[in-house]
Amino acid sequence: MKKIEVKPKEYFKSLDGLRFIAAIAVLLFHKINNTDWLYYESSPILYRAFSFIFRNGFIGVNFFFVLSGFLITYLIQSEIFYNGSFNFKGFIARRVLRIWPLFFLIVIIGFSIKDNTDGIFYYISFLSNIEVIYNHGNQSGILFPLWSVSIEEQYYFLIPLIFIIFKIDNKNKFMFVYVGLLLVSIFYQFIYNNNINKLHYSTMSCITDLSIGGMTATLVFYSKSFVNYFKNLKGFSIVVIYILGISYIFIRVYIDHILIFRVFERCVLALFFAFIILEQTYSTNSLFKISKFNFLNRSAKYTYAIYMFHMIFIIYIHHYWKAYAIYDNIIIDIFIKTILVIILTYFLSILSYRYIESPFLRLKNKFNWKK
Repeated sequence: MKKIEVKPKEYFKSLDGLRFIAAIAVLLFHKINNTDWLYYESSPILYRAFSFIFRNGFIGVNFFFVLSGFLITYLIQSEIFYNGSFNFKGFIARRVLRIWPLFFLIVIIGFSIKDNTDGIFYYISFLSNIEVIYNHGNQSGILFPLWSVSIEEQYYFLIPLIFIIFKIDNKNKFMFVYVGLLLVSIFYQFIYNNNINKLHYSTMSCITDLSIGGMTATLVFYSKSFVNYFKNLKGFSIVVIYILGISYIFIRVYIDHILIFRVFERCVLALFFAFIILEQTYSTNSLFKISKFNFLNRSAKYTYAIYMFHMIFIIYIHHYWKAYAIYDNIIIDIFIKTILVIILTYFLSILSYRYIESPFLRLKNKFNWKK
């Protein structure tokens, strides 16, 4: 393996709070989609404002994909560096123990509510994103978040196999794989640019995010000059990039009818998210560091559960509020219900982490690779 220029990091603390923020962004987006459209007639300005602010929350999933590509690639490269090889079985065991318990719990809950097993094969085989593409809207909303977890599981299985089969063990080989995947993904998005479901939920589309995350990790792992560039990046440049990136997020819906923006939207967002990862991790001139917010850091361990459980409360608070004819208006829906969803989801996530996830995480530690 080619000699690296910097010692691999043991832990990316700066990324913990970002995960939590991304999960809450997705929650708020789904809450918007479950807001009664009748409120628009009574308070159009407030409804438009709330919708405008949070309608882009779904790109929190894009951020998760970029982050997964980054972290998984970095961990694989670190294992190869320290041990001279990559233990695929250990890697899969760790992913299974981290992902499967909550995943299949949601599958059981979702199909119990549905009271039938139509489409269950897609879920138990981690192909639910395919089910979403071709049967969107016909499954329980509780099951909907599983599409992105399915893509990550596909990625966790296939990418390491590619690395093993083709003996990928240095910078040039890693970059070759990821650049190749990125080009194929962009071409796929060009071919299916008019199919919104495939652009959003297809594994081939999401490979853009994962590949850019993987390329970012490879450059960080092998290139000290790349790390130093972000370490020494001027505050003014950081501010400009954040302004451009955030502006793009809010204007993208107005330009996605233009082919080039629709095809490269994922690529632009992924590059911006990769910048955030690098800036928050390495920059010495940051205006702020998410890692300084202790609450966000402590809450990061609940992120997976928040993502998996939030639709339960969004759907049933909305349903029972109407069923029991509780006084309702747009103020209550936007503020009271949203706060209630966040608090209940957060509380359930704490219980989930403590009593469901932690036992498996302790077992997962037995499969960690050692230096």
